[in-house]
Amino acid sequence: MFDNCFKVLDGPHAPELSIQEMENEIIISIYNKSVSNNKTEDYAEVDPFIVNVDNNPNFDNSYRFQGYQLYQLKDATVGPSELDNLDRARLVFQTDIKDTIAN
Repeated sequence: MFDNCFKVLDGPHAPELSIQEMENEIIISIYNKSVSNNKTEDYAEVDPFIVNVDNNPNFDNSYRFQGYQLYQLKDATVGPSELDNLDRARLVFQTDIKDTIAN
């Protein structure tokens, strides 16, 4: 952290959601604002702490946007560390951008 002036990665901005309730289903639309750092879903930020240990010529030390995960939370107090706790949060939707990244 010292070598990077204690700067941590910002991550992509959260999108806006439009939710329409239907009978036995909901329709969720995802929108990125024009001022978002992920407005075209192409967020990337270099992390200087990712090192090329294998001297791979195709090495890339960037975090890149890969998709969305949408959770239903029990209440507003649920934190990121509780997303795997089924009593507090449930994954209801996941999508991945189409690229060469598998995991």
